[in-house]
Amino acid sequence: YVSPRMYTKRVLLLALAYALTGKLGLIMAISPGYATAIWPPAGIALAGLLLLGGRYWPGVFLGSLAVNLATSLDIESFETALKTGGISFAIATGASLQALAGMYLCKKYIAELEALQRYQDIGLLFVLGGIISCLISATVGVNTLWYTQTVARELVIPSWLTWWIGDAIGVLVFTPVLLLLFGASTTISRQRKYIVSSVLGATFALVVAIFIIANNWEEAQQKAIFNKA
Repeated sequence: YVSPRMYTKRVLLLALAYALTGKLGLIMAISPGYATAIWPPAGIALAGLLLLGGRYWPGVFLGSLAVNLATSLDIESFETALKTGGISFAIATGASLQALAGMYLCKKYIAELEALQRYQDIGLLFVLGGIISCLISATVGVNTLWYTQTVARELVIPSWLTWWIGDAIGVLVFTPVLLLLFGASTTISRQRKYIVSSVLGATFALVVAIFIIANNWEEAQQKAIFNKA
């Protein structure tokens, strides 16, 4: 039994973790700012539901809604507020359905989720929770953007691929770390947990740093070309 107060606290903590890592992930977003090369919240959302249970999906929904509203809400007029708010609501719905689907598939087909000692289990986590489940959010999100004319038709496929791959990588990097750190498994030493988590965390930090450096270099090159023109 979980008291309403504890349930609310856990939902809000999950939402906060989603929103904060979402702001980090948006550093690598492509225009118009919805699809990103790596989306950590996808991994956090899946891990959160695997550890806490499916009834904590409102935390995923609220976190996604918050990060998208903060990014794209346009209150210039009632119409623009309704449009951008609706987009954020649809994306949050897709994120929630994705996390629930990933949780269901992983719990059904992976015997020892929290231990993840076999390469087979890690592979299944990535395939079921990442490659397959992440089709949901990308499809819901990009179709919403196309329907609302936020993304041009020629950018639908690139945006969808970036969204899907970003979510899948987020699951691959962050879900195993959180399961190892916060899972109840006693078969893995604390030292091993921190070693694995540190390696994956360092890998993610390196990817982000490389992306930022490359992006800054590209912007500098474009400014130099513009100044010469």
